Amino acid sequence: MNFVDKKNILQFEADDTSKMSINGKQVFFAKRINGKVTRNKEVEAQSRHIPEKEQHEEDLFIEFKNIKVNPQNSSPKKQELKKNKQNNKKIKKRNTTRRVIILLLLFVGTTIFAMISPIFNIEKIDVIGNEKIDESTIISLSGELEGRNIFKISKKKVINNIKDNPYIDSVTIKRILPGRLQINVSERKTAYQVKVINSYIYINYQGYILEVSPKSANVPIIEGLQTEQDTLLNGKKLDNKDIEALKIILRIMETAKNTEISSLINKVLIQNNEYVLEMKKENKIVYLGNATDLTNRMTYVKIIIEKEKGKSGKAFVNGEINNGFKPYFREEKITL
Repeated sequence: MNFVDKKNILQFEADDTSKMSINGKQVFFAKRINGKVTRNKEVEAQSRHIPEKEQHEEDLFIEFKNIKVNPQNSSPKKQELKKNKQNNKKIKKRNTTRRVIILLLLFVGTTIFAMISPIFNIEKIDVIGNEKIDESTIISLSGELEGRNIFKISKKKVINNIKDNPYIDSVTIKRILPGRLQINVSERKTAYQVKVINSYIYINYQGYILEVSPKSANVPIIEGLQTEQDTLLNGKKLDNKDIEALKIILRIMETAKNTEISSLINKVLIQNNEYVLEMKKENKIVYLGNATDLTNRMTYVKIIIEKEKGKSGKAFVNGEINNGFKPYFREEKITL
């Protein structure tokens, strides 16, 4: 409750004071006369009936009471601010729409220009990653790309065309603007070969048939595969039953490499789920068994080779070494 000087109080009509508010509080002008509070018109009425000598005991003060302000009765200034805010939102939305339309038109225009302009015609094709297949073969497989618009070619189609060559494992295409195309290839490696009549069929570790050649490659020959000859000559991959055998042969060759004898193996024979190794340089045949416990078996093979150096014969490591089997060598004349 705040006391004020009577001289400084503004005069309001009763109807006006009932509508006034300050910071959400209703304002009343009131007097305290002889301890009794009166408001608005009551102040004036009572003051007329009080003797002058008693009127010095009156106090004039302002009393505040909390009220709820109805948003509909907010000041014109607040309504104007709200309206301006809504207008700003509409303007911002219109500006955003204009920018999107402009960007879309620019994109369409740029795309049309790129598709018809001779600046983006392919003038050079680079081939990366090839070893076995020469660059001209890969460019030929990709199709007649030189002179064509760099944006009009289908990467997927070009990749599929190049992968028609069995030596190609994967292909990536990169556009280098304005008119250069880069073809990056990954090739399959010849890991084994299969002899069929007077030809050699090259295959990789995964069983992909890479090539039929009259010449023998410098890789081990595999005998005993179950894939039909027609498939070997015309197919793209070995039958699934031979893929598992290739995985075991890969393990055999890796173990032989660790014991430094892989270069001596020129042939792997598959016989009733057991494996036989031919070593032409050593003039020896090694009966490996079912390819379990390969580390121990290959260690014994290396010992036999070193101990029986220069002798022709057969090495037997196909028993259960951990159950008392003793690997041995039997000297005999063999022709490889």
